Amino acid sequence: MPSRGPDHKSSLWITVQKSLVDVRQIGKGSFGTVFETKWLGDAYAKKEFDTHCKDFADEANALAKLNHPHIVKVFTASSESCTPCFFLMEKMPYNLRTHMSWRMNRLGINPPFSISAGIDLMLQISEAMSYMNSEGMVHRDLKAENIIVEPVGDQADCCEGFVIAKLADFGLAKVKHEVTSCMTRNTGTRRWMAPEVFGAHLDDEKENESLKVFPRKADVYSFGIVCSKILTGNAPFYNISFKARELYKLITDPKNPLRPELLDYLRQFTPFCR
Repeated sequence: MPSRGPDHKSSLWITVQKSLVDVRQIGKGSFGTVFETKWLGDAYAKKEFDTHCKDFADEANALAKLNHPHIVKVFTASSESCTPCFFLMEKMPYNLRTHMSWRMNRLGINPPFSISAGIDLMLQISEAMSYMNSEGMVHRDLKAENIIVEPVGDQADCCEGFVIAKLADFGLAKVKHEVTSCMTRNTGTRRWMAPEVFGAHLDDEKENESLKVFPRKADVYSFGIVCSKILTGNAPFYNISFKARELYKLITDPKNPLRPELLDYLRQFTPFCR
């Protein structure tokens, strides 16, 4: 990929762009839409951002350079002069949230994964996060919806539930913030946020600053929430409706009691995670 992204004026790029055929919409977030797209007969995922984004090419190039078996591969991207900006990425059948919901609600498997499959899944995600950290990148929006999965063999109907997992929808902090800040105000997303990031987003005047100081360890907190969902089928506080400030207070309350059934070694270890 060129250092400044593909030249949207070149005849080659225009040919590529015209040969992309959107088949169907497969996802929509607060800052863009994902389509299943055909290119030269193969299926890809194309993520379109809702508005023009400056700095798009620089961040797209950074993502395209990532090479890890558990990070979704970005094949190409539009020029930052193009509207809408988009990525062309590898396509996988499900995100983790919909796959877990299908296993629990349609197949009646709850929790959705065996211990072995759950640990394997968590290791895949942690390996991808470790690689991103080694490349100087943070995810910033780690949650079940942003992890894409493909069942292994016939595991879609198997009680074990082994999958191949890949991180998606990462980086692009500047692009996401330019398009909309609604994502960070959404309580559903905030449930996955580290308290220090959550708190910064409660006040509009702090929101820009929080993007600049997003600590790498905040991804680790979100990873813990992902692990909880993998092992139990639900994220913490899934069945409780809170306004943002009430949820923040609950998360940060040092007086939250430990579960009475915790084993002694976990009871001793847990306070260090707070």
